[in-house]
Amino acid sequence: MCAAATHHRRQIETRSASSRGTVAMIGTRDGQTEHMGSGRRCRALALAALPLVALVACHSDTEPRVKPGTGYSAVVAWAVAKQFPDASANSEKPLVFITTSDGSAISATTQAKVIRDAGDAIKINFVDRREDAIDAQDPVEAVKDDGLLVTVGPIASDARSSVEVPVQLYTNYVENSTWKLLLVADGDTVSVTQAEEQTPAPT
Repeated sequence: MCAAATHHRRQIETRSASSRGTVAMIGTRDGQTEHMGSGRRCRALALAALPLVALVACHSDTEPRVKPGTGYSAVVAWAVAKQFPDASANSEKPLVFITTSDGSAISATTQAKVIRDAGDAIKINFVDRREDAIDAQDPVEAVKDDGLLVTVGPIASDARSSVEVPVQLYTNYVENSTWKLLLVADGDTVSVTQAEEQTPAPT
C-alpha cells in the first residue's frame, strides 16, 4: 500500500474512534495498551461505589433509636423517681396519668409497651385530655386519686438516637413543673441523661 493510502486509512480510523466516545487508558498487558470507553469506565466506577453505599445504609439501620414505647417508659420512670422517691417503701403503688402535649394519640402498641415496662411497680392510665385526669371538684384541681399527671411531647416513630422532649409534671395547680428531658438510646434501652427545669413565662 502506498504512503498516501496508508495516511488516509489512519485518518479514517482516528475519526471512527472519536465518534465512539472518549477513550481512556486503563493499563497495559503484554506490552499492549488496553483502553476502555468513557461509558464503560463510568459503569465500572458506579459498581465500585455500590459496596460503600450498602455499608452506609447498614450502619444507619443499626443505629440505636429512641422508639415511642421505650421513650415514654423512660419518662415515666424518671417522673416517678422524682415525684415519688419513697414509692418502693410504700405499699400503695404510684398512679400516673399520661397524655400528650399536642393532643396526639398514643398507639395501643406503645401503651402496652409502657404498661409492660412499669410492671407491678406503677399503675399507668393513658388519657386523651389532661382534664380527664383532674378532679374538677377539688379546690386546687388536684389529679384524681392523689396521682401524677405527666404531659409529654410526642415522640416520633423515626426519632434519632437522642431526642429532647418537653414534659410537665402536675399534681395540682400549685405543685407542678415543666422540664426539658434529653432521651438517649443505648441498644434496646432508653434513659434520661439530662433534665432541665423550665422557668414559667411571666404572666
